[in-house]
Amino acid sequence: MIIHCATRRHRRRLLLPPGLLALAFLLLLGCRQVSLHADRLKPRYVLHIIPLTSSPNSLSRLIKLPSLQELEKWNWHTVTFTGNIWLDYFEEQEAEAVGRRLKATHGAGDGLRISLGPIARYRSLIKMVNCIGHTGYTKWWLDMRGKSTTLYAFGDRWR
Repeated sequence: MIIHCATRRHRRRLLLPPGLLALAFLLLLGCRQVSLHADRLKPRYVLHIIPLTSSPNSLSRLIKLPSLQELEKWNWHTVTFTGNIWLDYFEEQEAEAVGRRLKATHGAGDGLRISLGPIARYRSLIKMVNCIGHTGYTKWWLDMRGKSTTLYAFGDRWR
């Protein structure tokens, strides 16, 4: 008796191409690495500040800044950033509302004073400079001489 075994060579089609699983694994590893370094990938903000000095060739001769005594007499809307995320959020909303109100009244006689505490974030300063830019004020300065950094924005009163 002869048994005939016919070998049947049939290849099943693969569900996935051979390298696709390896590529998917590499993509997973890449996504993990990106998530580990996400804080470094966030946008950074830079503010270019040109200090006014008392040298005769500086801009300070051309720009007359009010004295601290004159500043204290003004009607200020003061906003203070402390570094607390929740308090800073509400202070930011208040500063934007004051900026809109001062823009509507053309800032006659009023100003916005933004004080940054010792642990306030740089992001808060950048947002407030941006807010002042949206209100149309071109007269503002950053005072870093005191205990806290203060941003002053003026209406039409100061010339």
